[in-house]
Amino acid sequence: MNHTFPSSVREMSVDQRAWVGSFIDAEGCVVHHHGTRYGGHLAIEASNTEIELISALLRAVGAGAVYYRLPRNRSKPQWRWYVHRKEDALALARQCAPYSLKCQRLLQESAK
Repeated sequence: MNHTFPSSVREMSVDQRAWVGSFIDAEGCVVHHHGTRYGGHLAIEASNTEIELISALLRAVGAGAVYYRLPRNRSKPQWRWYVHRKEDALALARQCAPYSLKCQRLLQESAK
């Protein structure tokens, strides 16, 4: 049974796509775990110590979730935004690919 739902990522302006794509390249990561269950796992994440930046990211994309990560050892506390739904990660990567090498790689890997 295929459990796919439409993406909840909003259509962003060109400026928003460039900002989000650049932010992902600078402060984020993309994850593609190959697997057999539902075609594997895709995720896009970004973190920062400034909640305002993470909030702007969430507002621009319109999808994902945010959590607070407590400081470890000497690190600062940080806020982490993540998109873990495959449809949302792909939709976001398609919009931001012209501005993000990480999103380009995610799309290439998911096409294999």
